[in-house]
Amino acid sequence: MTPTPLCVPIDELLDALCPLPDQIRLAKPSEEALSARGESDAHYNVSLTLALKSDGERIELSGTADAIFATEHGYILEEALLLSDRMEESALRERSLWRARLLALALCRKKNLASLAVRFSVYVDGRWEQENFVFATEQLSALLHARAGQIISLCSLWNHGKGGIVFPHQTLRRGQKEFIRTVWHTVKQGTSLMACAPTGIGKTVAVLYPALKAIERGLIPQVYYASPKNTLKTQAADAVDSLQQNQRFRTLVLSAKMALCPRRLEECEKEACPYAENFYHHLSEAIAYLVSFPRITAVELCAAAERFTVCPFDLALKMQRYCQVVIGDYNHVFDPQNAPFAPRKGSVLLVDEAHNLPARCREKYTQFLSREQFDCFFSFSTPASTMLREHFGDLFAAFSDLEKKRSDAKTYFSFTLPDAFVEAVEKLLPKVRFAMHDGFGMQEQEEAREIRALYQRLTQFSRLAKLFSSSFAVLYPPGGGVSLSLIDPRDYIRRAKNAWRSVIFFSATLLPEEYYFDLLGGEETDTFLNLPSPFLRDNLFVGLCDIDVSYSMRFQSAPKICHVIHSATSVKKGHYMVFLPSFEYLRLIVQEYKKNYLHDRILVQKKEMRAADRTAFLAQFKKTDGETLIGFCVLGGVFSEGIDLKGESLEGEIIVGTGFPPPSPEAEAQSAAYYKRDMDGKSFAYTLPGWSRVLQAAGRVIRDENDRGFLILCDTRYCVEGASALFPESWEDARVLERDADLIEQLKQFWQ
Repeated sequence: MTPTPLCVPIDELLDALCPLPDQIRLAKPSEEALSARGESDAHYNVSLTLALKSDGERIELSGTADAIFATEHGYILEEALLLSDRMEESALRERSLWRARLLALALCRKKNLASLAVRFSVYVDGRWEQENFVFATEQLSALLHARAGQIISLCSLWNHGKGGIVFPHQTLRRGQKEFIRTVWHTVKQGTSLMACAPTGIGKTVAVLYPALKAIERGLIPQVYYASPKNTLKTQAADAVDSLQQNQRFRTLVLSAKMALCPRRLEECEKEACPYAENFYHHLSEAIAYLVSFPRITAVELCAAAERFTVCPFDLALKMQRYCQVVIGDYNHVFDPQNAPFAPRKGSVLLVDEAHNLPARCREKYTQFLSREQFDCFFSFSTPASTMLREHFGDLFAAFSDLEKKRSDAKTYFSFTLPDAFVEAVEKLLPKVRFAMHDGFGMQEQEEAREIRALYQRLTQFSRLAKLFSSSFAVLYPPGGGVSLSLIDPRDYIRRAKNAWRSVIFFSATLLPEEYYFDLLGGEETDTFLNLPSPFLRDNLFVGLCDIDVSYSMRFQSAPKICHVIHSATSVKKGHYMVFLPSFEYLRLIVQEYKKNYLHDRILVQKKEMRAADRTAFLAQFKKTDGETLIGFCVLGGVFSEGIDLKGESLEGEIIVGTGFPPPSPEAEAQSAAYYKRDMDGKSFAYTLPGWSRVLQAAGRVIRDENDRGFLILCDTRYCVEGASALFPESWEDARVLERDADLIEQLKQFWQ
């Protein structure tokens, strides 16, 4: 049986063989425009195929000739082009001539011609301009042979191999089958899904398996996996590999621009960068080089960058269209200023740890300005800073006016854009741009950095002012300054959703349902799936301690909290974590604990920790030395989510407080915005975001089916009537521990 040839569209091949700069758009005349010229014996949009052979594999290039004329002297093939700017002609010409050559060779072989006339027509400045060529079949074959290696290599971009996507485990965990089935139906129907999938279900494999099956069956062309952390991106790439047998989907793992930059620059300087200078001249070679890698990461991109002198970040963006799976950060999809990812039509977006997305969107749509950001320019005596100081006056006056209005109104937020302040920002922007780019080449390095930072802040403020709507608020922090801030991200997430066939939001803590369904831009056609924990309920002991840890009672409650920590961690030697609501309270509790329990071994999270420090901190928990270790951490910090300490590495947690954010202009504005929509503003702005932090931290205790551990929640608010309505199913047996003896006795029974 003759194997099916690999079919490659000529136009898509040329996108890789003769790539065009982003600012140039290829435009072709319509059949009506061509036929309006009144030429006889013309056939328009004629389909042609050209066969190639490579190591026994058949490749079939397919394309459409704009026009073919059958004359008494033979055939004429026309390649037509619309040109809006003559400056673009040279870039488009090479691509169009290659298209004409491939189609001409296809026609020569089909009609068994020794040569063929080709007419290259360009419509520009309101008239047609034409060039005529005659290509011998041998000449066209020689041209194809000369580039055959590169063309065949590029054709493998469309070769996804043979075989199938296979689930990598023999058995499915509880909830996993339902998750897989729901994702499949969501993708098939072209709707969206929000899934609360507790730890242990195997979310990553369960969401990727049906998505890759959809690619395999031709239902969708591409999957984008969005993650907030690099570690999760690696896990996703590993999962893609585990799901494949013979089939080799190409996976691209995106990195931040500055992480890839060969020059290690803080700011991109394309005008003076050798990796950007001749980018499009070497792009097709770099793409052909990367084709051989089933997984393309920063390592492969940087190797290609050095080999062909191309920008690795821009190369990654160009490679996206040739990869079936793209794994990257939220920013690549949800940040409109920096979002470089344009999904292929009908693609699917998978959003991991989706509870983080609303906060990330708010962060990206927020810009703060204060007088203090301008102070540094008064310490520089260079012409640039001197010039800038002369133009600060209007903005400083606008700052003063805002401060007075805020003081008079006794408010820290507003839903009205301060037009006079925005006008002052717009007036200053060109002056800062001039200082940054024109005529001030003798700037000090620190000064140049400060000017760039100021320009970015002012530009972002100006951009947000143009976007300002009911989703935004103007915030006036107590310490001064002004911030334009997105407080309701629903519309912006929904807008990003609309670019995809389906979007799957998933996390272990998308609870409560109504909160996240609203925050993530849920619509009537969207589905919410709340899966049960796959682990036995008896493996987790949940205790509630009725201790008032409100701000006014923190000093009085510190000894009680320390006693609970010591009692809970003394029943069984092991590794434990304590989560406190702030660094201030953490310092208070640690000081009190050291005073009363000198011999207990403890670790304390620092406010600023480098990656190496965080790794060293967690490494202490992975040591199985049989001794007790207590880690004091901040709720909502780096150790309260995204860490995986199984078995004896972590056997219990004490969470102090409810995780509610402290009162702030942002939270108050969010609360007011929800009340405007007839919703419980306090709950949506304070209670539920805090509860999400608690659930994330609590999820560190039970990581697999063999784990056992305890969770102690210390706060009066956990014990009041109705509080358990927010508890997940696995906490239904939570018990109020009214006495210290209850805590010790209950834990002894649990561990036995």
